[in-house]
Amino acid sequence: MSRRRLLIGLGAIIATATIVRLMLPHWLTDTLNRRMAAMGDYRGQVADVDLSLYRGAYRIHGMRIEKRSGEVPEPLLAVPQLDLSIRWRELFAGALVGEAVFHSPRVNFVDGRSPSEDQAGRGVDWRARLEELFPARLDRVVIHDGTVAFLNPFTTPAVELHALDVEAVASNLTNVRDADGRRVADVEAQARILGDAPLELSARFDPFGRFEDFSLDLRVQQVSLPRLNDLTRAYVGLDLSRGSGDLVLELDAADGRLSGYAKPLLNDLEILDWEQDVERDRDNPLRLLWEGLGEALSELFSNQPKDRFATRIPIEGRIDEPDTGALDAVIGILRNAFVRAYEAHFEGGDGSSD
Repeated sequence: MSRRRLLIGLGAIIATATIVRLMLPHWLTDTLNRRMAAMGDYRGQVADVDLSLYRGAYRIHGMRIEKRSGEVPEPLLAVPQLDLSIRWRELFAGALVGEAVFHSPRVNFVDGRSPSEDQAGRGVDWRARLEELFPARLDRVVIHDGTVAFLNPFTTPAVELHALDVEAVASNLTNVRDADGRRVADVEAQARILGDAPLELSARFDPFGRFEDFSLDLRVQQVSLPRLNDLTRAYVGLDLSRGSGDLVLELDAADGRLSGYAKPLLNDLEILDWEQDVERDRDNPLRLLWEGLGEALSELFSNQPKDRFATRIPIEGRIDEPDTGALDAVIGILRNAFVRAYEAHFEGGDGSSD
């Protein structure tokens, strides 16, 4: 073969590789959009894709997932940037697994006037959908600077609550069993809600199960109660003038049966404020009567040394039909008021911390 033919052949190979490299992101964008076009009640799309072949990675820009029906004001998910990459350590060990990193994602849950206007992401296997975006099994998912919103634009006032600065890591998502033969993944997350109230969450679950076996611990502390006023006005017709709140939640599920508790604690609670509710807002007499009743009951059943209104609500039953103990919740209020104040501690399943 002459040198001229060799150079021509080499040039053709380089030109072909360049064209393929230039066309591949457009082809990949179209492929992802076709896969995301129909996902049950939802549809998705991406703006474009950048490739980094030497790292075995690509970056998705402008991903959105929206509900197909109803008048839902916000997408279920909006992700400005999603990085997907192969984990080289596992590749050298003979396993093709990857990592997904979500940058500044926003998730919007909506409570609507009808099921068509509700938005909670039910009915879609999101784990399978995420793996469709990447040809390797995902072992680790990371969230940086995320936002989770709860919205109800149909009430008066409209409700808009946010968890900000969400940092979360889900690990051990591959089909690898531990020493006891179980497949256990872990989630650790932190966030700020309603201003600067810290939220912490820890969970363990089988990533290939039907989420019938899991454990979840969640705690929120020092929520400024007046920041909840849009929610309390819309759903129970009350203003909260002063106070702070904590919430502790522990849940365990085994074979689809749920057990656990929720423990809300309200400190220095004040509902009826004469200057705010009468002189400034000029609330109607019925609303003032309702707020006065709430104030009186909270005062009567608060633990006086700590000025804390609290209870412990047991949660039992099947995952799809959990039952909360109303009588136990009342007993918890009385126990907090007259026996011993509840604390914002995890109980570890036996209530020993309180």
